Amino acid sequence: MGCLCCFCGYTGLYLMASGKAPNNFPQLLVFAVAAGNSGTYFDTTTLVTNVRNFPNERGFVVGVLKSFLGLSSSVYTSVYVAFFEPDAVAFLLMLALLPTGLAGLLSLGLNYVPYVEASEAVQQQQQQHQHQQHAGSSSSRWRTTQGRFLS
Repeated sequence: MGCLCCFCGYTGLYLMASGKAPNNFPQLLVFAVAAGNSGTYFDTTTLVTNVRNFPNERGFVVGVLKSFLGLSSSVYTSVYVAFFEPDAVAFLLMLALLPTGLAGLLSLGLNYVPYVEASEAVQQQQQQHQHQQHAGSSSSRWRTTQGRFLS
């Protein structure tokens, strides 16, 4: 969905800016909204996949991904200045083709890693086994807070 919005939105903006399509405001608005919202699809996909793959490091993963999202505007600005500066129309064409192609190609490598859940299950079983060993003595169970609160 993100690739489709990116391609259609930026291609429509390119066609209107280059004069190959008629310019009218409602059509421009639709293309701009599609192009602008395409980034949220890419961001959500990467967030969900990485948070599922690293459930014990959620804060760190979200922080790193959001930092890279912020840095991406600097990268796009540098690419524009280095390669496209006088020609903004060609930059719109690049925005239509490059991110869509890269996201489509790299989406083949998106993978949910199931062994993360298996390793967590093993850790939970070990913790339950330890709790059962400590729960044998009723007097020690009442003197500690172990098992009474979420950790």
